[in-house]
Amino acid sequence: MVFMSSINIFLQAIAALVIFVVGYIALLGCAIVGILIADLAYKGARLLWPHLREGARSVDVLWAKLAGVAHMLLCQAEIIRNHVAPARRTNS
Repeated sequence: MVFMSSINIFLQAIAALVIFVVGYIALLGCAIVGILIADLAYKGARLLWPHLREGARSVDVLWAKLAGVAHMLLCQAEIIRNHVAPARRTNS
């Protein structure tokens, strides 16, 4: 009977140790993820700050760049559409 109770105590101690280690690893993982999120927020704020500080002028520049890209893509699509020859049928 003493042997069974000592095995039970040993198993409980091992389980407590495993729970502690898993909890500690989860805490470290959450801390690392939190630091990564804060770093991404900082980099995003530094990227957007000049656009927010300049106000409407930067928005107009951004829209002009996007319109230029859209125009270029439409022109390229038109060139591709006009230069592609239709498939020819051969009489065999």
